Amino acid sequence: MSRAIGRMLIALTGAVAPTSRKAWAEAMRAEFEVTDGESLGWALGCLGAAAGWRLQADGAFLLFGAAASAAGAQWLVPQLLWLLSTTLPEAAVARLFVLTAFVLQVCPAIILAVWRPDLRRAVAVVVTVAQSAQVILLLHRMSGAWFEPGWQYFNGDVAISIVALLGACWAGAAFGAWVGRYSRRRLSAT
Repeated sequence: MSRAIGRMLIALTGAVAPTSRKAWAEAMRAEFEVTDGESLGWALGCLGAAAGWRLQADGAFLLFGAAASAAGAQWLVPQLLWLLSTTLPEAAVARLFVLTAFVLQVCPAIILAVWRPDLRRAVAVVVTVAQSAQVILLLHRMSGAWFEPGWQYFNGDVAISIVALLGACWAGAAFGAWVGRYSRRRLSAT
């Protein structure tokens, strides 16, 4: 079981590693295949090294993506709620708000992946983490206790929402990467 998890982590290491370190990631994979015993620890160490390389190579871009995503959610979602509540009946507001807020949360993944198609996986994860942080912040606000954990509101529904958001951000980033590559091909053809 731990060997299978280790293989998944090593595959993720190859996906996370920047292009300049792909040879190192391949060497790590080859060494993982000959290890026995503590293979899961080796795989976790390899993933940590690859994540560090990715942060060195693209940390500023990913930090900008997280900040833009969080700031957008902090500003856009309340504006959307106000706009919907002033124009529609209450029952329609609840349904439209959830759908539109979800779509707005995916937009940063699409935009950032258009900009950097090579980072679509990292963009999906970063946007999901930034948006999930907004959910956790909202849970703290709902609990009313800033210095006490607000985890009593963190239940299965919230976890499912975060997983769904990751899937949507993954799909949005893939779409954005496709648009970015397509537009670059079209521009270079002219």
